[in-house]
Amino acid sequence: MMCSEWWSFEFVGFSTGYIGPDGAVSLATWGVLWQIIVILFMVSLGLADAMTIRTSNLLGAGKPKVAQHSALVGTLLAFTLSVILGCVLFIFRKHVARIWTDDLEIVDAASHYLPYLCVFEVGDTLQGVLGGIASGMGKQKSASMARVFSFYCIGLPATWTLTFYFGLGMQGIMTGIIISPLVCSAIFAVQIFRSDWEKISEEARRTALEEDH
Repeated sequence: MMCSEWWSFEFVGFSTGYIGPDGAVSLATWGVLWQIIVILFMVSLGLADAMTIRTSNLLGAGKPKVAQHSALVGTLLAFTLSVILGCVLFIFRKHVARIWTDDLEIVDAASHYLPYLCVFEVGDTLQGVLGGIASGMGKQKSASMARVFSFYCIGLPATWTLTFYFGLGMQGIMTGIIISPLVCSAIFAVQIFRSDWEKISEEARRTALEEDH
């Protein structure tokens, strides 16, 4: 599941090099932004792994209501942390951009687009954690399909349309990458919180007993 998201951003990175006469600047700016995305992703990755283990253990122990409550708490924690990180990133955007380069043109460009990244961080953290919960519920296949649909059928076409067809350049890139995780988060939320947790718990316990024998 993780690779499907990662590879979509590789396509975005290739695209930035074709943005008009300033392709080199756009590509360098994306390089800075991409490094920030990767670092921030570690937060959602850690939470996602924790929620996968927590959810699967509780369901396997026959505690579906506790598992559902845990999923809700994990989702709210992810949202809170992403908002805090986004605010910190917004406040120190000039300083953050200078970590990677001294080129003032790149620093200014990266600082200008970092607010988009703050919004992206909220959606990306949520979809990461919700994806972890879905995996813990045994919904790996549907979660993978949701990510492929969100990033390749919605996100990339929207990004390219805004960037090249409407001529928005880097603004189109940054607006487009916000769409994918938000769509993915919405799909995950519906899959997770509309599921029959009692039934999933029973299936998990049955599977565990069969493996023991």
